[in-house]
Amino acid sequence: MIADGAGLDIRGWEEGFSYLLVRKDSKHLADALKKITFDGYLPGRVHLEDFNKDYWQISGTPEPATYGAIFAGAGVGLIVWRRRRWCGRARAE
Repeated sequence: MIADGAGLDIRGWEEGFSYLLVRKDSKHLADALKKITFDGYLPGRVHLEDFNKDYWQISGTPEPATYGAIFAGAGVGLIVWRRRRWCGRARAE
């Protein structure tokens, strides 16, 4: 339970390594979620993910820069894959 006027600031969060779990039958969970912030994540975008039958996992939504890095990496990977595929066809001919 997070008291009125208080908040919980989470720093050094590592997605997939660190877990913040709450029981699914927790009272006042919706109010508590509004008071939690993840350093380096979008403010106000805390959400619940199903962890198991008894617990929710509380997670933050990454900032847009994180999404940009993910899409840029995927784009570079696609370019490399297409070039290797093209070079393989040219050698076969």
